[in-house]
Amino acid sequence: MSELPPAPDPFAGYDAFLDVVRGHCATPSACARLRRAVAAATRPESVSGRRGTGDALHLLRGLAAESMHPERKANYLLTAGIFACHPTSTGSAEPAPARYVQGNLGAALGRAAHDGCVTPGRADKTMRLLTRKSLAGLRLALPRVVRQLDPQLSGLDLAVVLSDLNGWPFRAGAISRRWWESYAIAFPTVAQEN
Repeated sequence: MSELPPAPDPFAGYDAFLDVVRGHCATPSACARLRRAVAAATRPESVSGRRGTGDALHLLRGLAAESMHPERKANYLLTAGIFACHPTSTGSAEPAPARYVQGNLGAALGRAAHDGCVTPGRADKTMRLLTRKSLAGLRLALPRVVRQLDPQLSGLDLAVVLSDLNGWPFRAGAISRRWWESYAIAFPTVAQEN
């Protein structure tokens, strides 16, 4: 009996994109231009026409960006801009299910509360607000939330964040539940009170 081939890595494309972003962030001026992409990404209807987004849009060329929906394009630009502001490691040796649990926004907020980077009440309030937002609202709030975290210490995996942003319009409820479950694992005392 032959063995089944291994399942494809759902993060491979996201990791490859973040590797390109990492290479693009080699100079401070390139990072500054990508940081401007954060502002552009909060308004997907104007992503292609915003001044200063040329470098960020260049990163999308390998992703068939011309045919990419503006909302999805905005998710990629936002993630590139967040990476430029807060470089994190890309890729993980963890299998996909573990990355979904350990690298998501809920787990990162839980670890930040546990480590004292964010007060427990603030982390809980942030979780409540984020899990109720539309995709546009989530994109507006995400840069502020990531600024509160130390992405290196919190274990925030931007490939998981990008995957969650792309899935939000279709699976917001399931993603929210996963964030809350991960938050409870990372910081059980606040989650037990809820």
